[in-house]
Amino acid sequence: MTLEQSSDNRLQVLAISGSLRTASFNTGLLRASREVDPDGMDVDIFDIRELPFMTVIWKLRAIRNR
Repeated sequence: MTLEQSSDNRLQVLAISGSLRTASFNTGLLRASREVDPDGMDVDIFDIRELPFMTVIWKLRAIRNR
């Protein structure tokens, strides 16, 4: 996770899970962290599937696992 203080004094947290699986336990924990974040903190989750090289790897794995 990356922390950054915004101009309105809210703490911005960028959370990144290294898993491509939809039902990933780690990604689930990041989603849960948004539910329990304290006042003054925003947790944003970045989906690595949006990165072009990760999409290619994900598709190749899907083809191999058929």
